[in-house]
Amino acid sequence: MTYQVDLNDLPVQEAARVMQGDTYRQPYQLLLNDLPLNLTGATLTVAVRRAPGRGRMAVQKAITPDEAAAGTFTLILSPSETADLLGEYYYEVEISWPPGASPFPEGCVKSVVAGPLTVREDVLH
Repeated sequence: MTYQVDLNDLPVQEAARVMQGDTYRQPYQLLLNDLPLNLTGATLTVAVRRAPGRGRMAVQKAITPDEAAAGTFTLILSPSETADLLGEYYYEVEISWPPGASPFPEGCVKSVVAGPLTVREDVLH
């Protein structure tokens, strides 16, 4: 299921769960005034840590849009990224548009999705 996210209602608070050593995958589409938000030229980053603003960064990486003009991207945490995690974490996806980028000529930084991430122990790993 793809979540449609309106830029005016950000950040969306979304709880996530994954088993240790498994892939977490969630697609999103960003909208502005009910139209796809163009991500061309934008930088998307996901960060995962024990608590918002505290503790070491467990995961931090760039996200490549699926279809930039359609405003779609998929948040993916790979098995190697979840393998060493266990317990409660917090994740956030931030998007940065540089000055001159459409639709924000002055540039813009927005946290679009954030929330708790629960990583449970996997019996098989």
